[in-house]
Amino acid sequence: MYKRQLLETAYLLQGRGTSVTLSSEARLELLNQLTPEQRRQFGYIPGTTQVDGTAQIDTRGIISVNNNSISQGIITALGIPFTPSEDGSYSEFVYGVQPFFTAFDQDFTDFGTWSLFKFDELYIVGTPLINSTSGPRHLVFAGKFDVTLSTTTLPDFPSATATGVLDLDSALDAIAITTLDGDITIEPGFQIKGSDQSVFLSASGGTANVIIEGPAAVEGSTIAVPYGKLYVYAGTDVSLSTQASVKVEEVRLAAVHDININQSDVKARSLIEMIAQNGISIQNSSSLRALASTESPAILLEAQGAQGDILISQSQLAGDSIRARTLGVDGRLMLGNTSIDADQLVKLYAQGSNGQIQFTGNVSIDSPETILAAKKVTIDNGVNVTIQQPAGLDVFTDVPQFNTGGFGNFVDGGSAHITFTPGDNLHAFDSPLKPSF
Repeated sequence: MYKRQLLETAYLLQGRGTSVTLSSEARLELLNQLTPEQRRQFGYIPGTTQVDGTAQIDTRGIISVNNNSISQGIITALGIPFTPSEDGSYSEFVYGVQPFFTAFDQDFTDFGTWSLFKFDELYIVGTPLINSTSGPRHLVFAGKFDVTLSTTTLPDFPSATATGVLDLDSALDAIAITTLDGDITIEPGFQIKGSDQSVFLSASGGTANVIIEGPAAVEGSTIAVPYGKLYVYAGTDVSLSTQASVKVEEVRLAAVHDININQSDVKARSLIEMIAQNGISIQNSSSLRALASTESPAILLEAQGAQGDILISQSQLAGDSIRARTLGVDGRLMLGNTSIDADQLVKLYAQGSNGQIQFTGNVSIDSPETILAAKKVTIDNGVNVTIQQPAGLDVFTDVPQFNTGGFGNFVDGGSAHITFTPGDNLHAFDSPLKPSF
């Protein structure tokens, strides 16, 4: 694991000749004596490792698994204690690269010491036996290549049993699953479940994706941690598809390229945040909404690319406040066949100098305060945008393509056309009256 380095010890090696063994306690004591630089040199468990109910993890730093594509029988490997305040950023410590998502490393820091295990390629089909009695309650599976969470075992291990569930409740407060040069894929039917734990999914490589596929397990959601947090980061795309379901206290998605929510359901108690360097797409009967009827999350959508768009189609957004903006010069907000319901406010901003808000299909917005701001605001011909509380509507635009010939209309809850008066509910795009986002 590290070359030509010896540690002074008083250990008696059990065995004879060249056949010697170290007890688990001896291994752990040796592990504790290593410097961060020495620990950084620990290699990956080679080949493809399948983690299932037969795997055993002591979060002080030992893992034993029965199913590995290279090694026959049981393999035992050392983990690495990782403490961000002492070891620096996770990305640099594990992968030797500068962090792209600084928020990810900051979120890691909040949890103190982690128990870290490194794999070439990882396949998770069940819940390992985890002992965190004397070790950290924060566990990291760090893959170099692909990490897959599946309901079926690999063909190489036909005798193994797949439960299709990663249950966090018994031993953990947080789990992180990361890759550098591969994707993280949660396959249909697999479930990550717990109560108040934090879940990190990070595929940080330049072509890496986080893919969460539905449908969800019969008895729950794809990710069900109703009082916990979900953090997802991808070097390319974050995708939820085919009836994937998320139920958490707070969810944050970040992607270098796109975030795609397709026919999926995201429920949270306090926050739903999606930030993409390029664009965001929410469509095909998707929903962003409260986990419980007594709660109302804040929803934030942000597309940062030069031509990054936010597309919301055939979907439902409901929360306390709902804010969506594009930052690029030509960024567009495109909405159609969608309902938006907010207890406090709705803000739809295309902040670029040539930005546009375009309504391509009927949309209903119900909020005490609704603010639209873009260089051009367009309602396609034949389309109605229903503002259920029209007294709270303000539009900031230099090119108002609505409520006039050849375009669609803003209407109130009774389908009557809303009257716009300059300086009252219609303003220039750069008006000093425009509230900050």
